[in-house]
Amino acid sequence: MKIEWTETLSVGVTAIDSEHRELFNKIGTLVDAMQAGKGAEEITYSLKFLDEYIETHFTHEENFIDEYYYPGGTTHKLEHDKFRKLFKEIKERLKAEGPSKNLSIQTSSFLGQWWIDHINKVDRELGAFLQKKLP
Repeated sequence: MKIEWTETLSVGVTAIDSEHRELFNKIGTLVDAMQAGKGAEEITYSLKFLDEYIETHFTHEENFIDEYYYPGGTTHKLEHDKFRKLFKEIKERLKAEGPSKNLSIQTSSFLGQWWIDHINKVDRELGAFLQKKLP
C-alpha cells in the first residue's frame, strides 16, 4: 500500500495539513526502506525521526485543543494516546523481528489506514472547529 497525502485529506488548517503531508512522506520513507530490505540502521533512524515528528505533531494539535477549548479535545487526545501505544508496539516488533517483508506490509497498512481514518474523522472535526476560531 503506497502511503501518500492528497488534498482530499486537508482539514483546512494550514499548520495541521503541512504536518500531515510531512508525516505521510516520512511514513512512506520508512515503508520503502523496510520493503527494500535496507539496513536496520536506516530503518531505526526513520523510526526515531518519525517517532519524534509524530510527538511534535500531536503536541501541536493538543495545544490547539487546549488554547481554543475544543469540546472534543478529550476524545481527540485519547486517540493520540492509542496511536502512541500501537506505534510503540511496531517499534518493539521491528526491534525483535527485524525489517521483514511481512512486518513492512503490516506497518504500511496500519500506519496508512490509521492516519487516513484519524484525519478523515477526528482531525477533520478539529479542523472545522479551528477554522471558525483562527484568524
